Amino acid sequence: TLFLVRRNGSGHVSVYADNFIKIGSKTNVAARAGATFAIQHIGGTEEGTIADFTGNIGELGVYDLDIGAANIEVLMKELCKKWGITRAS
Repeated sequence: TLFLVRRNGSGHVSVYADNFIKIGSKTNVAARAGATFAIQHIGGTEEGTIADFTGNIGELGVYDLDIGAANIEVLMKELCKKWGITRAS
């Protein structure tokens, strides 16, 4: 599965999955203010609350600017092609 998190220039955060399927969005004061965008945990936590999630991360990309919705769609489609992900809905 491919996941992409985007925060645009106005602070709106969107989460997409395989082949540009939007699975969530949120706008809040901190995001609009340009607060630091941090990835807190990948995989299990010390507390064990999500320790059952295991597997491998094939690729992680971080862009320090908003590359735009059209470029994100192209990026996600190319990554899905690269990793053999065919789910489209």
